[in-house]
Parts: sequence; C-alpha cells; structure tokens
Amino acid sequence: MKTFTKDELAARLKPLDEEMKAQGTPLRFRPLECFKRLYGPLPDGDLRKGLFDSVTLWFLDRYGARAEWDQVLGRIPVLARGELYLVDVPFVSEDTLVKLTDRIEGLSKEVAESFSPDEFRELAAKVTAATEALNKLYTLHVDDHILDETERGMIRRALFDFEHTATSLKQTGDTQNAIFHSHAAAEKFLKVALKRAGGGEKLKNLGHDLPKIFRKLVEMQKGFNWLESSVMALQSSAPSMEIRYSDIARTMQDAATAHNAAMNICGTLAGIWLFDVARGSNECKFVPGQFYIDGARRTYRCKTLPHPDKACLTLFLYTPLHGFLMADIVVDTLYSNLYLQITKNHDIQDLQAKYDLHMKNKGRPVTPEEIGLKMVAGPEGSYVTAFRTIEIDSQPDKLR
Repeated sequence: MKTFTKDELAARLKPLDEEMKAQGTPLRFRPLECFKRLYGPLPDGDLRKGLFDSVTLWFLDRYGARAEWDQVLGRIPVLARGELYLVDVPFVSEDTLVKLTDRIEGLSKEVAESFSPDEFRELAAKVTAATEALNKLYTLHVDDHILDETERGMIRRALFDFEHTATSLKQTGDTQNAIFHSHAAAEKFLKVALKRAGGGEKLKNLGHDLPKIFRKLVEMQKGFNWLESSVMALQSSAPSMEIRYSDIARTMQDAATAHNAAMNICGTLAGIWLFDVARGSNECKFVPGQFYIDGARRTYRCKTLPHPDKACLTLFLYTPLHGFLMADIVVDTLYSNLYLQITKNHDIQDLQAKYDLHMKNKGRPVTPEEIGLKMVAGPEGSYVTAFRTIEIDSQPDKLR
C-alpha cells in the first residue's frame, strides 16, 4: 500500500473533494469517501487511524469547523407529548453508558424528569432499534468494498436520503419531503438486495412500488420476509411516490414512522450483507451447541432445535448495570441470516468460557414482569426493553 507525503496527499485530495462537491456529496461524508479511494479497505488499527487522521486534518485545514465531525452517526426523529425531537446517536468504539435524555436535542429538564415509565419505554425502544440500524449502516459505509460499483452508488445515495429526512423534518416541518426521502432510501436498499440475491431484472424497470420489489426479493430469499411490516408501512405512506407531485396530508407521526421503518429496512439489509460476506454464503443454519452473534454483537448459544422451523437460543451477556443476564428465546430458522455463527477456534473458546461463567452465576430466575421486560414489534423495528431504577453518582435517578 502506497503512503503519501503531506504535499502528495493534498494534491490527491483536492480533485477528489472537488469531484464529490460537484456530485452533491455532503461534506461530512467526504473524508471517509476520499480515504477509501486512496487506500481501499484497511482493518481497524493504528495504521488506519493514522492515515485517516491525515485526511481529516486536510479537510479541517480547508473548511475549518464545518469539517469537524460531531461524533454523531445520525439523528432519529421521535415524538414526545406531541412535540418532534431529534435524538443524536453518538459514535462509540466500545460499550458506553449513554443517558438517553441527554441525547435528545432541545428536551427540557422538566420534561425529561417527568417521563413516566411507559413513556420512556416507548421512546427507548424506538431509539434503541434505530441506533442499532445506524451502527450497521455506518459499518457498511466503511466496508462498502463488499459491494460492486453500482451497489455502492445506490447505497451512498440512500445514506444521503437519510441526511435529509430527520433534520429537514425538524427544521421545516415538511412531512412529505421526509417521507419521500425515507421511501427512496428503502427503495434503493431493496433494489440492491434483489440484485445481490440474483434478480436479473433491470433495477430502474421496477419503479417505486415497494411491495412489488419486496415480493420479488422474498421469492428468491424467504428470510427477507422479516421486513414485511416495515415495507407495507412505507408504501402506505407514499404509494407509488405520488407524494412528490401533490399536497397530501401527513402528520409528524407519519413522517417519524416512515423514517424509522426505512431505517429498519436498510439497517437489517446492511447487517445481513455484512454477515453474508463474513460467512462466505447467504446460507446459515442453527446447530445445537454452536455460538452466534447478532447485528448488535450480542452473544448466543444454540440450545436446541425444538421444531424443524424453530431454534431455541440462549442469550448471554454481561453489563455493568445488570450483571450477568441469560434468557432463552425461540426464533424462526427462516431468519437465521440475522445471526452469524462463530467459527474461529479462539473465539469459540472465549465464548465457551464466558458461557460457562454465566452458567455458574445464573442467580435467581425472574419473570419478564419482575424486570419490566416487554417486546416491542412493528414497522419501526423489533426490540426488547426493560425499565429499572438505578443510582448514578450516588444520587437516585432513573437511567433515561
């Protein structure tokens, strides 16, 4: 791999930046795009960090504070008590405790402290699901060498669509524009999914009918059926994209739901593609005794196959707040592509040791009701949430 002096780097970055500016690439995307064009895919580590730091410094020199990354992966629109807020999703490189209400732009202390458990649970579920989606999209953006040139171009434009949805909705209240861009982002991802699954039809000939594209995709890979509620919600908000041409009544809640439904579709597809590349196939099956991770890096051990179409997985994890957690969940084998089997010996040994430690520290079994555990499922995603009161800095508080 060739490295560059400061002058050589500047000579290469300037025309790349000008090209991206002419293409309408948002400034905050350009350093990463330039880095990938110059150096290609590189694993995380000191070399990658040093090279990328040199690129970001050039952009800071050229654009000043405008080019400084705010360490935010994206913003999620949510409604609370009739008001629209944006939630900042921060970039973190390791497990980090984040107080949710501190990430909600413009939320007053009085409102934050007055949330009921039910209000907070509903808000937290949506934000958690969208946060996982944004992390998958960011990883795909960094590692988009797994896509071909056509796919990369479509995915980049979809990410740019998301740049418009939440912020423009908050700034202008234009619900139709937000829904249009959400629909457009999901459409691009679904068309790429169809192409990667082997669909031979020209993507432009598929139009804007999401259910039509989705049906063709599911015919080729049934596991994508997981996304049906999100697809149908988006299509109902902007059928055939006629929302571009006339005034149609759409509420803030309609727009927020459309955005989060699109985020669920795109994030899920991004995670599946990354797993497909990691396993070397789009085929996956559950095997009793084997370990798996999901898109959020949660760890599982396949316990049994109680039915040909079902798998019982034991989730096991440790958090500073909750200690050792274990739970048996039953999933459809149809959705095995959402999980990645661990195959490297040293990783298996590490997970086996952690699993054994959990088995020795199982503690008292509790019911979902005891810990406020609830499953939230719908077009905006699916997630399990719980509500607990804890102490922070020796002061009783609710983690929000």
